[in-house]
Amino acid sequence: AERMVAAGCGGVVLFARNVASPAQVASLSMRLKRLALKRTPNNRRLLVLIDQEGGRVQRIKSPATIVPAMRDVGASNKPPHAASQVGRVLGTELRAMGVDVNFAPVADVDTNPDNPVIGARAFSRDSQVVGGAAAAFVRAQQACGVAAVAKHWPGHGDTSKDTHVGACTVPHSLKRLSSVEFPPFAKAANAGVAGMLVAHVSCPALKSGDEYAGVRDDGKLPATLSRGAVDALRRISGANERYRGVVFTDDMEMGAMVKNYGVALASAAAVAAGCDAILMCHGEQRQKDAIDSITDAAASGVISEQRMAEAHANLDALMDRYCAPPPMEAPNAEHVLTIVGSAENRRIVEALLRDGGK
Repeated sequence: AERMVAAGCGGVVLFARNVASPAQVASLSMRLKRLALKRTPNNRRLLVLIDQEGGRVQRIKSPATIVPAMRDVGASNKPPHAASQVGRVLGTELRAMGVDVNFAPVADVDTNPDNPVIGARAFSRDSQVVGGAAAAFVRAQQACGVAAVAKHWPGHGDTSKDTHVGACTVPHSLKRLSSVEFPPFAKAANAGVAGMLVAHVSCPALKSGDEYAGVRDDGKLPATLSRGAVDALRRISGANERYRGVVFTDDMEMGAMVKNYGVALASAAAVAAGCDAILMCHGEQRQKDAIDSITDAAASGVISEQRMAEAHANLDALMDRYCAPPPMEAPNAEHVLTIVGSAENRRIVEALLRDGGK
């Protein structure tokens, strides 16, 4: 991580393997942010990001507050209220540990009981319930100073395969997508969500037919590489207003990508398609190759100056609001634990589970 920060990466994604304790996470965040300021050109800022959804996707476990699966939140008596409470708990604790961005909420609609990857991570099988809960979660978490990222555009809820393993398709018509899959993302956008994450699912209804960066948007491309899919996301708010938040790719080293595309070429194609931030969470050499590929594509005009400027502007806006500077002093472990896993936060979660989100 330190070598990639020195090379100019804009963010570091934390996994369970990077976590020993809340104080250690806060200290790691501080150290990496200081390194970025010291060793990168123009004292570049560094985002610290994580997947802390609740349920089975929680990189930071106890003594942090353990949040229930979003299916339980969505099944409460008042899903928006419950989601807001959960968003506040996660936001306060992540901010105390120096985390700037949380890849949550899941805005997928759980319409396929055979789905191997979403399931209980989604709020509901009802698109309206998902949208209301996702918007409430976004507002609450971001009020705590932690950027929210809604995922997985254009909807991963009705797939029978896992993109961690291989390719899969969302075969629905635009009419169906507009009535079921898209509304939760629209509500998240209208709630001011800082970012959206695009999945490696192909969605033929959104193909553009364009050719760019060595690929053709023919309906078989993953949405991550599809200009049509990303453009549909930018227009999710309706009317003439384009979504100006950061569009993240899912991890480019997932099976759906590495088994079918060269990761370096795909990274350049994703930027050309309209994505702003490339996630690559495992191999250092692949990360370097992706940086070189994007740099070369921008220098040769394969990625336009306008597209690069837009990506920079979107990322700068997120950083201006959510990227906290490193603290002047090392985090105090006892102080961190007055917030992370606090009695108040545990009480909130226990009450949600006991009372059904009243």
